[in-house]
Amino acid sequence: MEYVQLVLIVLIGGGIIVAANYSGRNQAVAALVLTSLAFMNVLTILVALTLPFVAADEVESVWAGAGVLALTGAIGMLLLLEPIRRAISNWFPPRSELQSEASFVPSAELSTPTYPPMMSDGELITLQPQSTPASASHAPSITNGQPKSTELLGFDPRSLVHTVALVFCVYVFGNQLASFVLGGGLAGLAEEVEITAGTLIANFIPLLILPLLGVGLFVRRSWPQVLDRL
Repeated sequence: MEYVQLVLIVLIGGGIIVAANYSGRNQAVAALVLTSLAFMNVLTILVALTLPFVAADEVESVWAGAGVLALTGAIGMLLLLEPIRRAISNWFPPRSELQSEASFVPSAELSTPTYPPMMSDGELITLQPQSTPASASHAPSITNGQPKSTELLGFDPRSLVHTVALVFCVYVFGNQLASFVLGGGLAGLAEEVEITAGTLIANFIPLLILPLLGVGLFVRRSWPQVLDRL
């Protein structure tokens, strides 16, 4: 059963993450991602509401676990609202620039070179350097003959990729806490949970695959760019 859950987590979670990375190019994909997250939140709340009536465990722990699940879904739903994300954006490190080397592609048809798009997690920023002095200060710096592209790091409340990451973090914490409560605390988990190599691998695989997809592997970044970003 745990392997079925593993496959579902990777397929569903990975699919949402990949779609979020594509969302900057297609508004319909962005709407699909938000709808999927909203459906996940509603489903979590419905499960929480029905859990006390279908579970056979002790009433106190079941109600407490259901409360944690309901709160998880409610917080996930609130995070889909951009004003909420803007309100909590100061909880995170401020946006800052990371200078990284970009490939230089000279153009024979233009008097000035054209640089590739600069990527920020969740958005694409395109810079076309101009030959006028006024724009010179905004052009990327050049070191050893290679231009520098500016990548913005830090939480961006407008970014759908960051929104997905934030909601998933809430779900990881909420589900772990709900499992702890429903299991009867440390004593209950010690009696019921059996740690095996398969359990450890099943927990490890999503934590490896989903972050790689999150930073845009094969969507916005190549493998070397992903390693550089991480």
